[in-house]
Amino acid sequence: MKLSTKTEGITFGELYDARHPVVLDRRAIKASSSVAWGQVVKVGTDGAVEPASTSDSAFYGIACETATQSTDVTHVTIMVHGTVKRDKVKVGEAAVTEADIQKLKTAGIFVLN
Repeated sequence: MKLSTKTEGITFGELYDARHPVVLDRRAIKASSSVAWGQVVKVGTDGAVEPASTSDSAFYGIACETATQSTDVTHVTIMVHGTVKRDKVKVGEAAVTEADIQKLKTAGIFVLN
């Protein structure tokens, strides 16, 4: 499904900080996984995204919609570059830590207060 044909459930205006434009990607969701809006994701060995945890060595981006993988829902929109509002981003269910912010910076996402 192309990003241009799917608009329901995608909200980035509240997530990103307008000081730098965002770059988005549409990626497959790992089988039996769910991602939440504002949640940091990683790319698995199969190329699909799944929720990241603080212990992961690298992050891929931040989900711009809530999605649970199913036969009808196979992809999710991910912010892969830009600036985001710190209070809107989470790793798992927790607020981002300084170490998380550094991993996001390495991925090209800058977390601002």
